[in-house]
This record gives sequence, C-alpha cells and structure tokens, in this order.
Amino acid sequence: MTDNDQQNLFTDLTIEHLHSFFTQIRSFCSKDQYEQLVNHLRKQNSIPNALILLPILQTTTSMNSDGKIPSIDSHLSELVLEMGYDFTGSIDNCRTALVHFGVAELKPPTIARILSSMIKTHSNWTENTRLFDSNGSEILSCSNENKHWNVEIFVSTINELVPTVNWKEIVRELDHPGFMVRDRSALILLMTGLRRALPVEQFIEFVYARWTNVEGQLSWLAQAIRYPDVFCLGDWPVQSVLIDCLKHPFEESRDTSTWKSLKLIECLLRIADTGLYPIVLDIFKHGIQRSGELIFLGLLQLTSIWTTLKQELLQILIPTLLPNSPNVNSLLNYMWNSQVHTAVLRTTLLTALADWYNRSNENEQQQRLSRVLEIVQDLKALLVLLAAQPIAFILDLACLASRRGYLKLDKWLSDKLREHQDLFIQTTIQYLRKKAPQLLQKLSKEEFAVKPIANAETIHILLAVLQIALPSLTNAEIIQEIQTMLTTSKFYATFHNPQLRSLPSKSLFFSLHWLK
Repeated sequence: MTDNDQQNLFTDLTIEHLHSFFTQIRSFCSKDQYEQLVNHLRKQNSIPNALILLPILQTTTSMNSDGKIPSIDSHLSELVLEMGYDFTGSIDNCRTALVHFGVAELKPPTIARILSSMIKTHSNWTENTRLFDSNGSEILSCSNENKHWNVEIFVSTINELVPTVNWKEIVRELDHPGFMVRDRSALILLMTGLRRALPVEQFIEFVYARWTNVEGQLSWLAQAIRYPDVFCLGDWPVQSVLIDCLKHPFEESRDTSTWKSLKLIECLLRIADTGLYPIVLDIFKHGIQRSGELIFLGLLQLTSIWTTLKQELLQILIPTLLPNSPNVNSLLNYMWNSQVHTAVLRTTLLTALADWYNRSNENEQQQRLSRVLEIVQDLKALLVLLAAQPIAFILDLACLASRRGYLKLDKWLSDKLREHQDLFIQTTIQYLRKKAPQLLQKLSKEEFAVKPIANAETIHILLAVLQIALPSLTNAEIIQEIQTMLTTSKFYATFHNPQLRSLPSKSLFFSLHWLK
C-alpha cells in the first residue's frame, strides 16, 4: 500500500461507519495492528473533527502514566450534542451512551455542562450521529419522535450511574462560560431538571450568589422574572421584603410575588455594577409596572447598599407611586424617616417631587403642586424643602403654602432675598412673568377690568419685595421690567383690589432695610 493510499484510507467513510469499523475490528486484530490503523486515522486530514471518535483516538499511545486512558469528561457535553435527542430517548439510551464513553465517574462540572448544552439546544437540534457496539449493533435506539431533550431521563440516569452525585455542586458549576437561559423553553428545561434532582430550597441561595458568568446568571433571573409561572422567585425569597408599613394590601399575583425576594433586588443591583446596568434597569422597569411598592420597600430595606441604580430607581418609582398607589403616603414616610442614608434619601425624595411637578403640563401643574404640599406637610418637611435654592418650583410651593396658612410668606421672602439676592430676584421675575403676564402687557382700561390677576395678594407681596430691592439693582433692563410691573399692578388694584394699592407693609420694609 503506497503512502498516498494510506493517507486516503478512510476518506470515503462517514463518522458513523468509522466508529462502527473501529469498534468491531478491535476484536479481530492484535494490539499493534489496531494501533497502526488508529495512527492512519489520526493522520487522515479529511476526517471531520468529530468528538464521537475520541475514545478510539485515545488508545495506548495516549495513556496516562498510570496506564489509564485520559478522561473525555470535558468533551462529553459536545458528544451529547452530536448524538442528539436520541441520547435522552430512554433510560437505556442514556445509560448505554454514558457507559460506552467510559464516564461512569461523572463529575459535577461535566454534568453541569451537559445540562447547559441541553438548555441552549432545547428544540430544532438536528444532530443524531449513530453509534455501534463491537457486534455492529446500534448503541442508541433511534426514533423520529425524539424532538426534544428529556431532561428527567438524563437526571435519573445520572442518579443511577453516580448515586453519590452532589447536585448542589452541579448547580454551582452552572457558573461557567456558555451557560445562558435564552427563553421560556430553556427555563422550563432547566427547572424541570433541577427540580427532578433536588428541592429548590437547597439551591436557591446559589441563584443569588456572586457568579463569574454574570450574563448567564442574569439570563436565568430575567427569564424567571418574566415567567413566574415556570419559576417564581417569590416562592423561595430567602429574605422577604417587609410590608408592615403598608396600610392598604396590594393585589398579590405570581408577577408581584416575584419581587418579595429582597435577595433578588440585592442581586440585580450588584449585577448592574458589572457592566450590565441598562439591562438590569429594563428588568426593574418591567417589575415597577406590576410591583412598584415591593421594589420601593426592597430598595429602602437594603440599607448596606447605595448605588447609582438604586438612586435612579427611587427617582423613577416616586412619580409612579404618587398618582397610583393608595400607600404612597406611608411609603414616602418610610423613606423620609429612614435611619440609614437619611440625607441622600431625603434629597432624592424632594428632588423627585420637584421633578414630578416640573414635568406636568399647565393643566396638571396646580393639582400636582397641591399634592406635593400635602405630602411635605405630612412628612413635616415643608421648611426643609423651602430651604432649597429659590427655583420656580420652590417659589410656587411657598406661595401656595402661604395661601393655605402654612407659611408667613413675607418673612420667608426676606430670608431668601438675603441668602440669594440675584438668583432670588431672577426667579421672582420669571415667576411673575408666568403667573401674571398681564403686568407686562399694554392693556386698555376695559382689558384691565376683564383680566384680573389670580392670587393677587400673593403677587402683591412678591412685587413689594422687588420694589424694596430696586435700589440695590444695577441691571437697567431688570429695573425697567420691575417698574413696569409695579405701575401696572396699581392699575389692576384700582379695578379689582383697591386695598392692595398701598406700599409694602412696614414689617416687610424693616425686614429688608439692609438692602437700602
């Protein structure tokens, strides 16, 4: 036989025929002859790199120092994929295949990788390489009815071949590159196999543990959150969100109960800091639509954690809860009175209230302002909020609080002018432009009569402050604008509020005497 003939000896044989040939010929030739044939196979460049041939290629020349053939455990998941769904077509198939490859001593990493491979190929997998024993009989019983992996058969076979197998360790070994739960079917297959192996309470803590493959971990959590009918994390919360502060019960469902797990919320916050922030944020937004109250309380009860995502979620939640939750006052009280991260939580709450007001349209603005005032009064936080820099929202809130009798407006205005003179004057002018645009318009007497200014007493107090501040101003345009508003306001008072035509009160004058 020429070298060329030897090189092309197995060119026309399929993987199945090669496997069958070498399995049977071993019984009819010497060890040296068999090794020569295997060497030819090794040199065959055109032979596909089929893992199914590994037991044949690993013969005497590849033995370890102790005389044992190296294990192919690390490749077994790929071998299973080559065999296809017939591998789990029956207990006999699964057992025979595993024993055939000499892997009776299956290790947790190997089993975990097989399970991971099944998850990724749960349907539409077309590989089905046929195997033959030394008698030329097929090892696996093939059937066109095997359209999916039967993971329960796989788990039962592992338990039979390795009675001492540690399934908790197998679950831990799912943390490997390539593990990914991509859809509902993958989640069903995974949970069916794990539930067959051991109770969920025995491995649930690992689901929330720190993983190396955080993308794989997040995929598992995300699918569980999306399909709680398959795997509801709320059934095994490990640590539950406390809901004692809620005065009104929330509607429980599989969707809402998922977020009872404080460990889930903690785990997602941690994963977000590994570069998966946008994905985790989307998962939380999905949860907020159904379980905003639970997520809000969970975030607050994770007192050892403060992250950018936690703050952003609270700022998202507060405007969501304000119009929709019957427990909103209780929830915001819980946040305001937190003994941990108190300053940043209060700042976050007040900022969220201001944003909620600022994002409203003109029709909603007054209603939202009244709601904010009600909340801050309930929190006993009005003065804290009004101590912020004078922006339009703060000034609007102060004016409403004054009309409700919660605030002495002239005293508050004098303090603000003293602290933030230029900023306060600019803010007050902008406020007047918006609330009383008539003050800057040229109107006839008839128009003055039919266009009264709303909340005229409050407007008068604001104008009085600007009038007293005039001597300290240097910007000619601002001075002119204030003088125009003052002049116009006197005409309005003639038609609508004669009592407001007088100069500022003495108390206000003396409180601002330092400006002169």
